[in-house]
Amino acid sequence: MNQASLRVFNKIVPLLLRGRLTVTQRITLWYLILSIAPILAIGFLAYQNSRASLEGEIINKLSAVADDKAFLLNDQIQDKLVEAKRLASNPGLKGLLSPVFRIRLPHLVAKTPEERTQKAKDLITSLQASTPYYVDILIVDKEGKIVLSSFKAWSQEGKMLSEIGLPKLEMDQAFVSPVFFSPIAQRHVFLIASPVSDHEGNVVGLAALEVELKRIQQLIGGRSGLGETGEVMIMDRNLRMLTQSRFTDESIVLKTIPGNNAIQQGLQGNKGEMFYRDYRGVSVLGAYRPLTVMDAVLIAKIDEAEGFSPVVKLRNTVLIIIVLTMGLAAWVATWVARVTTRPIREADALEKLRADFTAMIIHDLRSPLTALLSSVAILQDGLAGPLSAEQKEWLSKIEGGTRNLLNLVNGFLDLSKLEEGRIELASEDVDLRQLIQNSLDHYSVLARDKKISFKCRVDPALPLISVDPRRLDQVFSNLLSNAIKFTAEGGEIEVGASRANGNEAKVWVKDNGMGIPSQEIGELFQKYRQTTSGKSSKEKGTGLGLVICKMIVEAHGGKIWVESKEGKGTTFSFSLPLG
Repeated sequence: MNQASLRVFNKIVPLLLRGRLTVTQRITLWYLILSIAPILAIGFLAYQNSRASLEGEIINKLSAVADDKAFLLNDQIQDKLVEAKRLASNPGLKGLLSPVFRIRLPHLVAKTPEERTQKAKDLITSLQASTPYYVDILIVDKEGKIVLSSFKAWSQEGKMLSEIGLPKLEMDQAFVSPVFFSPIAQRHVFLIASPVSDHEGNVVGLAALEVELKRIQQLIGGRSGLGETGEVMIMDRNLRMLTQSRFTDESIVLKTIPGNNAIQQGLQGNKGEMFYRDYRGVSVLGAYRPLTVMDAVLIAKIDEAEGFSPVVKLRNTVLIIIVLTMGLAAWVATWVARVTTRPIREADALEKLRADFTAMIIHDLRSPLTALLSSVAILQDGLAGPLSAEQKEWLSKIEGGTRNLLNLVNGFLDLSKLEEGRIELASEDVDLRQLIQNSLDHYSVLARDKKISFKCRVDPALPLISVDPRRLDQVFSNLLSNAIKFTAEGGEIEVGASRANGNEAKVWVKDNGMGIPSQEIGELFQKYRQTTSGKSSKEKGTGLGLVICKMIVEAHGGKIWVESKEGKGTTFSFSLPLG
């Protein structure tokens, strides 16, 4: 999978997991991922396997060409070295060359020096004429001076090696000289030479076969099995090209080219294959072989673009299939998602209708209830005239019932807003100890009526916490109200906070009241659910308080839970992130 695909994948998957997309969008995306992933995997494996197989095939072809050319070249040069050695050690030639090298050979027949010299020249001329492979046959003395030359069209006799393009050479063993441009012959040549020794074994000169570089180029010139961009090249130790490029008409023979790892490996005597950039800057796959006899390297190479063109076609075909499959999968996924989510959309529409209706009813109820409470307050304050004890009692009951109904309406309104996500938290840095103490102060009168004592335990090292103080006070109000409601007279309620897990604050409201049956704990945070067993069934409520608490805590990034044993009290705890 390439980098672009990974970036898209890393963006889509978190969205799916976080649930920020609609159900239809999530189904469509998962359908696309699950349908495209196998095709991508199969296409990738097919591409990799095809490329590896094709690479092996190309390497085998290049290796066969390189091995064949290198063998022919090394074998031919070795044959010419043998001929040079044979010429240098020819007794007859040595005898004829005695005047040239000023040596005395005891077995020589009586001939004048001039006759012997001429006979030697005739011998090498005859040899050169019978072997057109050689441009010239040279006899060189120990000082590097050409004393005999076989070719009549241009005479190199009397010239120093430096004058024909070569420096003075070592003469102690047979060798192949570097390629040079001969100004006399007007062509690129090299020498295959062997030392000439006297009867005592002292080196007195060289017998050299001058070979035109074209012979080597003709030997390796075939491009069978190398395609349109393949070629065979030879470079010497000085990184000079000894062959002509097929990509330019301009001669680059003996021109220096940039080195690369393949050339260096070959010049070190190694053989192998590798990808590299050639003298044109083009990526190629080449097989390199050392030419030890010439101190050079032979490379058979082909452009990577041509060699792997079948794989590129396969890749493009796979991409086309993937694009077409994605289009078809997207259409199918969209259709499936719409069919699948139709009941959900219909249910959402009904839920929205219900929520809108509920909100309308709630707003319509709040106004008369508020007005009723105001009227009761006016009557209780005696502003409409004096009241009897019985009237006051009935007004108190009306006030209590109306206030409970208004609390229920407000609970419905809060729940509706939380469910629709329409409540935005106003974040402030708050001291939890102060917030808890304020909530305890609000409920101190209710607690005192039931002779319930409050205990506050807040870790003094707890830092300020970023919360919505009004919403968090609503959580404390609900939890304290429940604790007071279900705690018997003379009981105790503890509210505390401390650091937990390093980066969280844990807050709890603990009472020693009647507790909650274990089978009902799992239903506490569900709408309209209340405990129904024991004494708790006598206490009335809306069944919305804990649901609202849960939503507010989770909106702050925390979680809420309960621990209770029937008859031994209850502890409600929730966590809030610090910082």
